[in-house]
Amino acid sequence: MEPTKILDRMDIAIALANQVGDTMHFHQTMRQPDKMQFHKAMEEGEMTHENRRHWKVIPISEVPKGEKICTP
Repeated sequence: MEPTKILDRMDIAIALANQVGDTMHFHQTMRQPDKMQFHKAMEEGEMTHENRRHWKVIPISEVPKGEKICTP
């Protein structure tokens, strides 16, 4: 799956944190030399949660009005 497809699918802003706690936003990770490693880790993490049924990705348009949405 292409990196931008994940954003389209999740419909949320994604931020990745490195080991020292600095925040790196998705668009910044995609400018890094190891961007495909970020992408692979993100995709594997998403699939692991879906496969273990920790969460279910749904379109934001299907969230009932007034329902709280958790984002990273």
